[in-house]
Amino acid sequence: MGVRVLAQQPTNFPDIFPPDFLGKMAEKFTSGNHSIKRKRFTKYPDCNHGYQGDAGTANVPRTSIPKEEILEHYESPLMNLSLANMNATIEHFDSNSNNYSKENQTVISSVNLIICCMGLPLNGIVIWLLGFQIKRNPFTVLILNLAISDFGFIIFAAIYSISNFIDPPFQSWVIFYLFDVMYISGLFLLTVISIDRCVAVLFPMWYHCSRPKYLSPVVCALLWLFSFLLVGIGSNHKNLVFSYVPWDLDWIVTAVLCLPLITISTLILFIKICLKSEQVKRGKLLVMILITLLCFLILTLPLYSYLFITLFLGTNYTSLSLQFLLYRNLCACLNSSINPVIYFLVGRKKQAQAKESMKTIFQRVFKEDEVPGIR
Repeated sequence: MGVRVLAQQPTNFPDIFPPDFLGKMAEKFTSGNHSIKRKRFTKYPDCNHGYQGDAGTANVPRTSIPKEEILEHYESPLMNLSLANMNATIEHFDSNSNNYSKENQTVISSVNLIICCMGLPLNGIVIWLLGFQIKRNPFTVLILNLAISDFGFIIFAAIYSISNFIDPPFQSWVIFYLFDVMYISGLFLLTVISIDRCVAVLFPMWYHCSRPKYLSPVVCALLWLFSFLLVGIGSNHKNLVFSYVPWDLDWIVTAVLCLPLITISTLILFIKICLKSEQVKRGKLLVMILITLLCFLILTLPLYSYLFITLFLGTNYTSLSLQFLLYRNLCACLNSSINPVIYFLVGRKKQAQAKESMKTIFQRVFKEDEVPGIR
């Protein structure tokens, strides 16, 4: 017995669309006619037609509403086929890209782990010597904090690399938050160290006579605090890594502020060393800092330059963010691991009669009388 269904609509179709409506619409799209008006999807006004059919059956006869009226008052539920084809192409491209990215990610993570295994004990030795074995001075406080930052970054970089081998990947916003804090704080500390050396070179009298005694500890404390706040403000904790955008607040500050300052300081120190006559002995501390800054710029500046160029050209930021993060971590791990090696190579004597202890080498390179400008 036929009944009129008014209150209940078919469950397989939105609102009051008849069962064959989607099929008709698909035929209309495939035939090349795309002149369908796009309006807000609202209920059909003055609807009193309903659906005719037998109770309990799925086949509901088509309503008498003219098709033109339905198209006039309803937005098409189908996506434009050209957009669908484009999405299918993008999905196919993303599938191939994901396979490449996965292999690339595995290789970089493996190299990262090897570097971390070497850099972790080296920075641990620096922390032990500068923190407990050697008398501190204002500059060793900065180097000590830099070593702590490098040590922490290497730990969290190793955890991040290990997580890439786990399926599903290990996710903890605390780990990745501290991971970025260590990276940002290291950049800030290296920037302060470069500025400190420039001030010592350009204004030696003020540096040794008027410099506040507790300036270095206060600056380090403020830099750590600012790093925690900056990463916290510029990051979304729920999607800290997998939805990370390379122009978040912390990335902008470090790229726009730290890199130019480090570059300018490096040029000043380089010119200072080149202008010194051969008869004047160059301080080991100045040479050590210059080599450290040059290594940082070599490993970091090309990467950030590539990032800004590609973003300026309109490259997709989602795929770029992942690749940039992988290579940035690799370069940062390498830079954090080679700093102790630089301290050792610069501090040791080339013609030493016997093997010197690490403590003796570090005492030589960090002696206060080696500060440039007092000669």
